[in-house]
Amino acid sequence: LKLERFREENEESKKIKLLLDLLGSLRDETDREYELVLTKIAQIPGIGKLFNAVLESKLEEDRGVAYAAFYGLNIYYRHLRDITKVGQLIKKYERWFQNHPTYPHIKSLYYRSTGSENDCREALKYARMAAEAVPGHAGILHSLAEIIINIAERKVRDCEVDLEEAKSALERAIELDPSYPKFYSTKGRLLALQGNFREAEKLIQKAIDMEDSSAHDY
Repeated sequence: LKLERFREENEESKKIKLLLDLLGSLRDETDREYELVLTKIAQIPGIGKLFNAVLESKLEEDRGVAYAAFYGLNIYYRHLRDITKVGQLIKKYERWFQNHPTYPHIKSLYYRSTGSENDCREALKYARMAAEAVPGHAGILHSLAEIIINIAERKVRDCEVDLEEAKSALERAIELDPSYPKFYSTKGRLLALQGNFREAEKLIQKAIDMEDSSAHDY
């Protein structure tokens, strides 16, 4: 309901107030719902400017709300494929947020997006840190598995990975959130790497069938 009110509001000052209310009412950052709600907010046109305004205004007085705006802004820039801005954002605010348990997840998502082989290693390092810091987070576990699979598919030099680690992370992610389509697509990729193409195709088709075709990232 709060999200719908925010979408319908046109006046910027009122939108900022509503955004502050939304960010202040989020669950703990270690809860999967935190990331899912921020992802929905990040899809709203023009939200980047508002996230920035909240981040700057609350950095000193309300670190929790400021971090939520920072987290949402990272998602917003990644959706725009503006990876340079993601890197700049992380560098600018690292000293403020580096002790948050989900911060390694943000850094991992950045490094996996640059396309650099060296950054693949950094992505894996931070993904493992995030999975250790927040062990019951389906999104973080899936991201760890996906990074391992990316490295294996690309045959990144001097970067050994264990597909069993990816399998374990994926199975736990699916156990935690069996309704999320992409988890099955990623498991299909894993099975394909292991040579089980028939089951891989079934899982990828399942992901397609489950996914909302009108979704932002379909």
